[in-house]
Amino acid sequence: MTRFPIPDASQDRVTVERSRMCCDTRPEAMHAENCLSWPAPGVYRADQMTHGHVARTTGDDIATAEAGAAALLRLMGRDAASDTGVTTTPARFVKAMLEMGTSSTDPADILGVTFDGVSYPSDQMVAVGPVPFVSVCEHHLLPFPGSAWIAYVPVGGRVVGLSKLPRLLDHFAAAPQVQERLTSQVTDAIMSLLAPAGAACLIRATHGCMSHRGVRKPGANMVTSVLRGVFKDDPTTRAEFLALTRGES
Repeated sequence: MTRFPIPDASQDRVTVERSRMCCDTRPEAMHAENCLSWPAPGVYRADQMTHGHVARTTGDDIATAEAGAAALLRLMGRDAASDTGVTTTPARFVKAMLEMGTSSTDPADILGVTFDGVSYPSDQMVAVGPVPFVSVCEHHLLPFPGSAWIAYVPVGGRVVGLSKLPRLLDHFAAAPQVQERLTSQVTDAIMSLLAPAGAACLIRATHGCMSHRGVRKPGANMVTSVLRGVFKDDPTTRAEFLALTRGES
């Protein structure tokens, strides 16, 4: 299991070494698309260790990114070198992108604490939603906010705390993403790490790349769903989950 050092206020850099879990021992279904969710080895700024997929950066990386942001501002008619209104914008922009698009958590840690053997009906669904989130479109680096319904049917009374499913969503959302992959990653992580009878995730989101540019259709929702196990195979379980996502009971 990957463990990350906890930086203290005196540390400017934190070194993270890759464990073998990422590319060698993770289940095949989780490997191909999700491997980038696990951190690469490297040295990280201490303030990057607080939230999101860990970005591998150095001081030179930060300076290069800020220079690129300044160049973009010049294309937009503003000069960070002389315009006091945007003097700190390149640094703020880079910091904001790293905050939204990096994560120091590990799904195995998030779902690693379970209440095994809880007296729980084997056919009873656990569901939480709508859970709000914000991710970043990997094509245009524009935010896409949305909400998710996440559910699973435990086996052997193996359940996790209520906060764990939203934390799992936040982990995978904290990266340049596409909604389709995000939906699959949440569902497949639950299936892999909890081994339930089934898992499901449904996400509704509005995309900045569609609302604020291009076709410019603000408010249009994109809906994606992934159903595994009994949610896919059993019509009753599937119908119950979809009814919950519509606010029916």
